[in-house]
Amino acid sequence: MSFDLYFCWRKLERMNFEEVAAWSNGIECFKRNDTQLWYSNPKTGVYFSFDFEAKAPESPDDGTDIPDGYFDSGLSFNLNYNRPSYFAFEAMPIVENSLLNLAWVWLIPRET
Repeated sequence: MSFDLYFCWRKLERMNFEEVAAWSNGIECFKRNDTQLWYSNPKTGVYFSFDFEAKAPESPDDGTDIPDGYFDSGLSFNLNYNRPSYFAFEAMPIVENSLLNLAWVWLIPRET
């Protein structure tokens, strides 16, 4: 199980993953794996990922429930639940930095 955040924005298109990869170049401990940015800090043991799905769902009903006026950017954040709290203390400032620098908002999907 994991804590997942889905990023959306007001642009009617998928985001350019190259822009996100360029943003991550300025942050220590990121490694790019195709359409994933893997963060792993050897000093603290903290790890998490940003994952990109380039293909949009065929129907709005197939994807994440996005609020009206926003569009699924294709990017998500993943942090495993079964980790100590310091994982979140290290990860969330980086998520916040992405929000401030890449102009999107996050969505926490509701479980049904």
